[in-house]
Amino acid sequence: MTPIFSLYDLLRNIPLFRVLSNTALMNFADKLVLEIIPADKVVIKEGLPGNALYIIKSGHFKVVNYLESTSEEVILAELSSGDYFGEMALLTDEPRSASVIALKDSELFKLDKEDFEILLSREPIIYKTLGLILAQRLRESNIKRINVEANLREKRFTEGSIENTSLLDLLRFSEEHHFSGQIKILQNDDTAQLNLSKGDLVGVHLNGVSDRDGLKKILAWKTGKFEVIPAVNVRQKDITIGDDDPSAISESAVFDNILINAINQLVLYAAGILGNSVVKNILRNSHEILIKDHPVLDEVSILANCTVAFNERGDFKVHEKTTIASAMWMSLLVSEFSKLALGFNTIKIEEITEEYSEQLKQIAFYQLYENSSGIDFS
Repeated sequence: MTPIFSLYDLLRNIPLFRVLSNTALMNFADKLVLEIIPADKVVIKEGLPGNALYIIKSGHFKVVNYLESTSEEVILAELSSGDYFGEMALLTDEPRSASVIALKDSELFKLDKEDFEILLSREPIIYKTLGLILAQRLRESNIKRINVEANLREKRFTEGSIENTSLLDLLRFSEEHHFSGQIKILQNDDTAQLNLSKGDLVGVHLNGVSDRDGLKKILAWKTGKFEVIPAVNVRQKDITIGDDDPSAISESAVFDNILINAINQLVLYAAGILGNSVVKNILRNSHEILIKDHPVLDEVSILANCTVAFNERGDFKVHEKTTIASAMWMSLLVSEFSKLALGFNTIKIEEITEEYSEQLKQIAFYQLYENSSGIDFS
């Protein structure tokens, strides 16, 4: 039998049991069973039912989860003498939320679920202390898990092989993180480059040649190495991706092209009323309608953040065709937004685009917009 008073000193230093009277603590200590744990042993396993509370007498343990997609280990905490674990599953009857593994030969005191429940029924004051401790543990574990997972995911998606990380996963990751830059892939003698802006794919090169249909070929690759290269020196006014790449977005276009800016001002205004997802769908549908008669709009992309940008450097400069196409597009957008937002058709485009109004007047944009209003685009 474990000596009561040496164990008593250990328990008294544990926050969970400080609220117990001396008598209650000694009765509780008498229920504990000492276990010798060898290094690398899994004491509790994530997903299995909880049936005991453990208090560390000596040794060192790690608390871990595993990423579903890669089975990579996420260390949530490391525990040593005086720490305890397993109480959460006993309280909630939920499966174990993490695994606990011995890092070296260790000693544990084990309290079975039945004895733990008897303790709680006799000493309800423990509930209050336990609630505070659990809340703190959950916060710390969640923060730790989020940070570790983020670091693992960033590491995994920086470079590697497409046998382990598929190109589709790379593109999904890029979209989720609004990534701007390049993904370079090498397969035998073939090289590919994917250009992305804020998560959107805006250019594909295969063996140094721009290839609009190249993505389908690249996605069929089963082997190869990839490297992810973020855009550098990112500034709002002069972001560029791949100066030698004619298919890349010049993101400065989003800010320096007054036609793009005018449309984006309207889009942002509408998104504040209707929401991004609705506005993005209308953007895409209207773009498809107009592109047949105004092919210059083929050089404009709709980005993940519900804005537009041109994707072929130099092909969407301000001239007669692009101005007419932009005015028609804005008119169609206002017409579609008005079907969902009462009174939207009464807005004044000059006020929404006031920041660029002088430049837009110089190219007769407002006049073209007014002339296109009321056209049946169906």
